[in-house]
This record gives sequence, C-alpha cells and structure tokens, in this order.
Amino acid sequence: MLQLINLSLSFGGQDLFRNLNWYLRKGDRVGLVGPNGAGKTTLFRLITGQVEPDTGAIQRGREVTIGYLPQEGIEVAGRSLFAEVRAALPQLAEIQRELTVIHDALEQNPLEGEEHDELIARYGDLQHRFEELGGFRADAEVAKVLTGLGFHDTQFDQPTATFSGGWQMRIALAKLLLQQPDVLLLDEPTNHLDLESLLWLENYLRAYAGSIVIISHDREFLDRIVNRIVALHRQTLLEYTGNYSAFERQFEEAIAAHQKAYEEQQEEIARVQRFIDTFRYNARKSSQVQSRVKQLDKLERLEPPQQV
Repeated sequence: MLQLINLSLSFGGQDLFRNLNWYLRKGDRVGLVGPNGAGKTTLFRLITGQVEPDTGAIQRGREVTIGYLPQEGIEVAGRSLFAEVRAALPQLAEIQRELTVIHDALEQNPLEGEEHDELIARYGDLQHRFEELGGFRADAEVAKVLTGLGFHDTQFDQPTATFSGGWQMRIALAKLLLQQPDVLLLDEPTNHLDLESLLWLENYLRAYAGSIVIISHDREFLDRIVNRIVALHRQTLLEYTGNYSAFERQFEEAIAAHQKAYEEQQEEIARVQRFIDTFRYNARKSSQVQSRVKQLDKLERLEPPQQV
C-alpha cells in the first residue's frame, strides 16, 4: 500500500533520515514515535509530498488515497459548519448538481425522444452511483461525525469562521474522517479533544477500514489503537509488534543490552589504550603496541545509547 525505499533527508548539513526502509500494509494500525526533533512530522510531510527527499523514493499503491491531519494551522471560513464538513464529499456534491440539471431539463422538455431517453438513462446511472457512495446516508453520517467530535446540532448552521483554533482542528478531523482515505496520517489528533470526543474517536478508528499511522504523546490512546510501533531512532526506523506499552518494554530491554555492550566496549578500549600509553616508547613492546593501535583503529565503535 505504501513503501519507503532508501529514503534520506538532511537539513543544514545534518542527517534527519538515513536510508529509511519501511512498508505500510492494508489495515495496519501504527504508532510513529521518537524524541522531539527526530522528524516524525517531517516524515508525514514526505509521505504526502509536501517535502521532497534528498535520495530514495516513496511508492504508493495505484489509486491509494492519503489523508493528513497536521497538529495545527488549519482554518476554514465562508460556509456553515455542516456545509463545510459535507463539502468533504465532493463526488456527492457533483452528482447532486448533475441530477438537478437533468431533473430541470426533463421538466422543461417532457416529450419523449432519443435525447429524453439518454437523460433518463443518465439520471438512473447517477442515482445508482449516488447510492453506492452512501449519498442517501451522507447527511446522517456528517451529523454523526460532528456530534461525535463534540459539536451540537444547534451549531450546524453556525459560520465556521466563528470557531476557535481547537474547534477548527476538529472540523478538519471531521472532514478527513468522512473522506475515508486509504491511509490516515494523524499528527497529535487528541490535542484538541475532550474525554468524550476522545473516546468516540477511539471507537471510530478501531472500526476504520483503512490503514492508520498516528503520532501522539498520549500513550494510553496509542495502547488502545495501534498494533505496531515504528520508532525513529538515530536517523532510521525500528519496528516493534504490539502497542506502545509492549514497545516500551522491548525498547528498554534493547537499550539495556546496548548500554551493557557499550560499557564493556568502553572498558576494553580503555584497557587497550592504557597498554599503548604505558609501552609506547618501549622498544621490546613495539610490535604489541602497534598491534593494539591497529586493533583500536579497526574497532567498530558502538554509539552511546539513546532514548526514544
């Protein structure tokens, strides 16, 4: 469905990503984690094409749709709340417009004939397509999503410009959920939600047919939604099976093992360096000193452990 192939990106001479390779499957529920500044949001922007990689490629399945909710910055105005969110279903609006045009044409020219028959056939096709897309349920679905995200039906006719920043982000989330993209990229989706809306969103996402990748500092939210964790660590991606709590246990074990190996290596380096320093000018030990110098030069040194 979505694949990163040898993806690299740097800013100001510093590597942000190095040779990322990763694959998102249909129906995956993934939590993307990493320290602040690791590039989680940038990775989303690479996937959506807002940022171009230095090297590598992003492969998407044919006709795969991607929906992205940023942390903030979305504002809409010019329509009522209900009209704005319903506009997230452009296919339905286009079909309805054409149905209206055909209906008016048939009323103005009710006489039968070839053109009349073609209009009738087209009208039937459009109605069938409208039903396939859930058009007859669209208004109810819009109302359900808006209510789930904390809006009251008394606000449906309220101009979108009157809603504050946090509510604007809820409007953006409502539109995204209604569009039903194949891949949902959600960057801190719980930031602007109260507990009731958060619980509704969890239930909605658990039943979602597409794939979901979530950035969130809400560990409990990740625990209840995801079944896979991808961690940005030292400019690359590490993958773990399970929710966030399972990842945390696995990662702590890996960090502890790395810490032990790192400390043992540092002790060995120090021991070898002491020998070199002690016998550097001892002619009888020169061959042993040179051997240990080469040993240190060839050593693949472990980097200090880094937390996620």
